[in-house]
Amino acid sequence: MKRYPKTHGTDYDSISGTGKGSKKKKIFIALGITLLAAVIAVIVIPRVYYSNRWYANTYIGDENVSGMTLNASKSKLYKVYDKYKLEVKGRDDGSLVIEKNDIKYNIDIEATVKEQFDRQHSGFSLFKLNDRKNVEINPTVSYDKDALKKLVKKSSLVKGGDGYNIVKPKSASVSYSDDKKGYEIVKEVQGNKIVVKNLLAELEKALDVGTESMDISDSSKYDDIYKKPAITSDSQDIKDEQDAMNAAVLRWIRFKMSDETTEEASPDDINKWLTYKNGKVKYDTQAVRDWMEVLCLKYKTLGGERTFKSYSGALATADASSKQKTSVVKISGGDYGWCLDYENMVSKFQRALKKKIKSSKREAYISDPSDDNKKKLVISRNPVYSGTAYVQNFDDKMKDYDENNYTEVSIADQMVYVIRNGKVAFSCRCITGLPSDPERATKTGVYFVKEHKKDNILTGENYKTPVRDWVRISWTGTGFHEAHWQNWASWSKDMYKVKGSHGCINLSPQDADTIFDMVKYKEAVFVH
Repeated sequence: MKRYPKTHGTDYDSISGTGKGSKKKKIFIALGITLLAAVIAVIVIPRVYYSNRWYANTYIGDENVSGMTLNASKSKLYKVYDKYKLEVKGRDDGSLVIEKNDIKYNIDIEATVKEQFDRQHSGFSLFKLNDRKNVEINPTVSYDKDALKKLVKKSSLVKGGDGYNIVKPKSASVSYSDDKKGYEIVKEVQGNKIVVKNLLAELEKALDVGTESMDISDSSKYDDIYKKPAITSDSQDIKDEQDAMNAAVLRWIRFKMSDETTEEASPDDINKWLTYKNGKVKYDTQAVRDWMEVLCLKYKTLGGERTFKSYSGALATADASSKQKTSVVKISGGDYGWCLDYENMVSKFQRALKKKIKSSKREAYISDPSDDNKKKLVISRNPVYSGTAYVQNFDDKMKDYDENNYTEVSIADQMVYVIRNGKVAFSCRCITGLPSDPERATKTGVYFVKEHKKDNILTGENYKTPVRDWVRISWTGTGFHEAHWQNWASWSKDMYKVKGSHGCINLSPQDADTIFDMVKYKEAVFVH
């Protein structure tokens, strides 16, 4: 066989196309074809596949329509809307369910679903293909608004019933605390009273977009569906009211009736007299006066009924140990006794009620209601009396006279008895007022001696009579005095019935002089 010399340096693989360079080229071509196929598979195929379908991970509302055709998705949504109802959750477990048929609810999604479908297919992103896509549609909705209004107004959510009670909102308020002796802010009550107009407006919005559930108790979303309290606990007005009321109530007003006895108006009393209006604390003036009236009556003995030991029929004796006839007599009226000066006391009381106290003292008590902090809020006042007596007896207030030293006038016996150390120290005849004339009859009761005058002129409507040894026992003109014009030689205990005085207690000149010396200033005189 003839051999061809290698004169051109070309090997067999190059001539036949099966050399090393040809193999590499084939590999690159194969890779290109594979890559192209991959691109087609990844980009073209999905795009072709989803050309008439919703993209992957697409939701219309809560409904997953991924990979569904337009018609299939519409069919699915119509099935959902066919069972449509709107469930409303309210405060205090209140609820309202609006069924489709209740309001003739109808929905048309054709145009809006098609619009969103076309919009989704107007652009294609391979990298966002699997991201969740929430599609919002705006269906065309129709329903009977009058039927909706009637349904809402009759519902338990609005009207109450079926165990659901309607609670009206209540403003925050300031209320007195017996325990804390001050005012606290009582939080407002939100209640569950519906503003029907506002609820209907929100329901229509929900129905227009096919919303299936609403929680109207969520005030961050629905701020005006429920009626609101006018004043809330965080308002400055309510805090100002609390401060003002505490400034008025936090005090103890103490009257010192004696070294051992006090009377006190505490915050428990004062709070009943306070109101707050137009930014100011107001006092119930009549209630304040009534409280003081009760206090005055508690200590009043003037004119009250007293029981005393009467010595009618007894004779004066120098023997202190001798027994004298006595009896127990009850008598009322007259002007002897304790009597607080009511108007003066009211004035003192009102000034104490309005006295300014440092806020630091109040705040100290509020944070620590100790006895020491309470003492700083005590306002002390002394009582003012318009009438006084010998002693204040807090166990038996009508025993306010000196039971061993007093004077007795017996109209029936026409006698005067001066009692000293529990015995009759002096007794004498007298002539009292003419009983047949009410203007001249001597008034009974317990009086006190008001003045002594050696010479006095008694003045009446038709007389002016000078007298000696005048001892006044009433401000209206009744007193002891000598009556030289009376016929003492023919005196009898019935003489006063025809020759009675103008109300005074007539005495013989000698007896008047003795009575003048014996009967003491402010001493009790029992006339009966």
